[in-house]
Amino acid sequence: MISRSNSLSEDSSYLRYIRRTIQILLLISSIFLLNLAHVVHASNGIGLRVYAVAADFLTVRDTVTWNELQARWTGTDSLPLAMDQSTYDVLNLKLGNAGTNVHIIPSAEFASYAQTYPDAWLIVPFDTLSPRLKVLQIGGWDLFKLGQTGGEVTYPLAFPSSDPNYDPSLLTTIAMHPLILTTIPLYSPQSQ
Repeated sequence: MISRSNSLSEDSSYLRYIRRTIQILLLISSIFLLNLAHVVHASNGIGLRVYAVAADFLTVRDTVTWNELQARWTGTDSLPLAMDQSTYDVLNLKLGNAGTNVHIIPSAEFASYAQTYPDAWLIVPFDTLSPRLKVLQIGGWDLFKLGQTGGEVTYPLAFPSSDPNYDPSLLTTIAMHPLILTTIPLYSPQSQ
């Protein structure tokens, strides 16, 4: 039989392991996004201005439907939807009038807003994504694979622009070995 103090020790070391894994993933994401922001702003001419639907980093959900996003935009779904003023201005022209549940916040507050309101979604310009946010797919469209096949981009939050913030040729894919994320004990200390 395992003592209660041993069980607590294993739980706390497991939590330290999870925190460390998340820190490593955030560091990798930060490096990726800093490089991306640097090269995207260097491009000129007509390109894509892309916006991502995002939520708090610890959100379980991976995808939303276009109908769900439109319902939040119009206020039919009363859960919060937040964005900065420039994003609101663009989307107001493209999608029509927004509902009262749409909040305009400074981009520097995206991550803290998502943590404060766990049911909130944010619409974030691609070049301002933060590693503290999780990008949600819209109806199965993978934001990180837009235009890689050379075909027309059908992602609903991608618009032609003279101020582009997205170039698929500049994206880098980071592959991680599954053992990094799956070294979880196969037993529960309480079951012994």
